[in-house]
Amino acid sequence: MNKKMRLRIMVSTGIVCVLSMIMIVFTNTQQQAKVHGMITIQPTTEKAQETIAAKKVEKRVKKKKKKASLFSKKYKKITVIKVSDEAATQNTDDNVSDEIAEIYKQKSLSSQEAGVALDGCVVKVLSKDKNWTKVKSGKVEGYVDSKYVVKGAKAKKVLFDTDHIVAKMNKSNTMIKGNKSQKSPNIGIAYAKTTYPIIEISKNEKWVKIKRTDTLSGWIPASSMTLKIEKEYAYTSDEYDEMVESEWKAVAGTYKLEKSKLPKSGEARELIEYASKFLGNRYVWGGTSLTKGADCSGFVQSVFRHFGYRLNRTAAEQSRNGKSVSNNQLKPGDLLFYHTDRRQKNRISHVAIYIGNGKIIHAANRRAGIIISNMGNPCAARRILTGKKENKKEKIKIDKSLGKNKKQKNKENYKKQNEEETTKVIETTQSTETVEQQETTRVESETTDEEVREWLDELKE
Repeated sequence: MNKKMRLRIMVSTGIVCVLSMIMIVFTNTQQQAKVHGMITIQPTTEKAQETIAAKKVEKRVKKKKKKASLFSKKYKKITVIKVSDEAATQNTDDNVSDEIAEIYKQKSLSSQEAGVALDGCVVKVLSKDKNWTKVKSGKVEGYVDSKYVVKGAKAKKVLFDTDHIVAKMNKSNTMIKGNKSQKSPNIGIAYAKTTYPIIEISKNEKWVKIKRTDTLSGWIPASSMTLKIEKEYAYTSDEYDEMVESEWKAVAGTYKLEKSKLPKSGEARELIEYASKFLGNRYVWGGTSLTKGADCSGFVQSVFRHFGYRLNRTAAEQSRNGKSVSNNQLKPGDLLFYHTDRRQKNRISHVAIYIGNGKIIHAANRRAGIIISNMGNPCAARRILTGKKENKKEKIKIDKSLGKNKKQKNKENYKKQNEEETTKVIETTQSTETVEQQETTRVESETTDEEVREWLDELKE
């Protein structure tokens, strides 16, 4: 091979090496550009490098930044009281109070009461064990049954159910939509700087369903409002009694039952007369006993149960029993419901039995007990009585039968015991007793039978 040939080979090899190096550099530059989101070769000027660095930082921030939830961290950690239970309220025998959880000064049901907490009341947990939780809420500090204390998702649901989660509207009016879409028809207006209870929040948290009135609910953009929790705290015993009494405070005087103004006959008259037997008895939180004490719905439940009607346990649940009636169509025996919670004015928290002529009979509060008072301003009314007496007649018939059997049995036992005692007297005195003494014993026995008959007549009355 001559020198020219070798030279050509060396030049060709050199050119190939140079081209290979250029290709390698170009490939690496493209890969770096892809990593940094660029499609051009990385600039080498200082200004261009600063621009690229700034874009990288901005892109990383966008990736890390997430949309803030409508519920802030402080709301996620909130702890509340949950009293009402759908399963429990369906059981009419369950001793569930009217959305009330008693707070005691010591870990005992017999301890003195420190106050009461309603459904949705916010509490701070100080200590907790399996049975008792020590809480502080407002002016009240004490122990509450641990089953009433919930947090997290359960607490959020309670706050929704009790209208404690609200939307505070921004500075401009907002149209309420029928569905979660701007194209949906307008059904109302959410007014600026006004607060509305929130019913539901869409999964993407872009839409919020609010309740403007009892008959108008719809969707608004989440951007048009600020979510807030209207915190309610526990009440002292005196505060709660004053609150419950507020509906009829102006007519604090109580009344006697005027039978002449009741229906002349029928189920309503019998029910009201029966309820009036317990006037003056105690009001007891969570109680259902007509003699030992009952709260408002416990009193109503027990009175109606006597006539064969099974109602739910709390006032709020009873407001869905029977059928709705307007205040200008009330009849004796109807149930009247009240908003007595000053902080949550939409909460149904009291129930009474209408007896006619603007009067009600009810377990008012711990101060008054079971009384008759003016009806005040009820927020709703329900009709429970059907006017049909089949079940009632059957119940009364059974009761009378049981009563007669019991009376007959008592009479037979009394006679048997009397005859045995008389026989013993005769046997022990037979040897010395004269005919006159025997006659006296017979007369005494007849007298005793007469007393039995009088006693039975009194029972019948």
